[in-house]
Amino acid sequence: METNLKDEKSNSSIHPQIASFENMRLLWKARPKQSHKGTFGKVLLVGGSMRMQGALNMAAKACFQSGCGTLTLFTPLESARAIAAKNDLTMIIASPQDEEGYFAQDASLYLDHLENYQLIGCGNGMGTKESCLPILEKIFASNALVVLDADGINVLAKNKETLLEQIDKRTKPVIITPHLMEFSRLSGIDLVKIQADPTAIVHHFCLEHPNIIVVLKSETTLISQYARKDYLICRPDSALAKGGSGDVLCGIICGLAAWIKDPFHAAILGAFVHNQAAATATTPVSFTPLDLIQNLSLVYTKLDQLISSPSYK
Repeated sequence: METNLKDEKSNSSIHPQIASFENMRLLWKARPKQSHKGTFGKVLLVGGSMRMQGALNMAAKACFQSGCGTLTLFTPLESARAIAAKNDLTMIIASPQDEEGYFAQDASLYLDHLENYQLIGCGNGMGTKESCLPILEKIFASNALVVLDADGINVLAKNKETLLEQIDKRTKPVIITPHLMEFSRLSGIDLVKIQADPTAIVHHFCLEHPNIIVVLKSETTLISQYARKDYLICRPDSALAKGGSGDVLCGIICGLAAWIKDPFHAAILGAFVHNQAAATATTPVSFTPLDLIQNLSLVYTKLDQLISSPSYK
């Protein structure tokens, strides 16, 4: 993507909203007591491999902890076996795999009945082999809201000419959760330039692709969509500087977006909740992504209390 920022707003004229409990409670929704599992959405997560099944498993646990109604995983056979041995919360569809334990070349043929899912998350631990391209094409052809993370973003970046055009024509948006280097690959913009003015560059990207919601991860996290007010998560925390934290974030956003009907609000809330769950660490040294998942309920409880207080309007 060739980018000309000459006519774009400068960073000094763009003022993201800093996320806080005070403004997050305006986005948070009470869950109706008269409900059933279908009320809160059916989610499909696609990813995993023999080498990186933990990435998909952490995303799955975070997704279920964030309120989806049902959760199904589509993952290569050895990954399916490993996850089934330690996760009782998900249904699992095992895909054929290649000799290295990644999706087999014909894996997309086994990815069917996508009309059954309101949301599809893709990328965690998936790898970037050629077999992943038809999987993404099939997902983007569905009518589901899509959340793309990790290797899903890298596959998109390798095939952006065709896949971005497909995304632009979708009826529902795609939420992407890149870190800075992944966004550099996708946008074609040098990492140094992104670091110098991330807000303006993300604004330009969203202008060109209004069907994409960007959650740009770094020490601070920027959430942006065309014609919407940006939000910034501005609480750096080394407890999150560990492998698996991004997979948990993806799972949180998937779980929330399954039942919070505004995908942009779900992305903002997901990034905020992820950050605040890390704030519960007694020490960042020993805090792990599994602790992050375990402590999500503390943040959700606080949000529930805020909207139920007499002063909330």
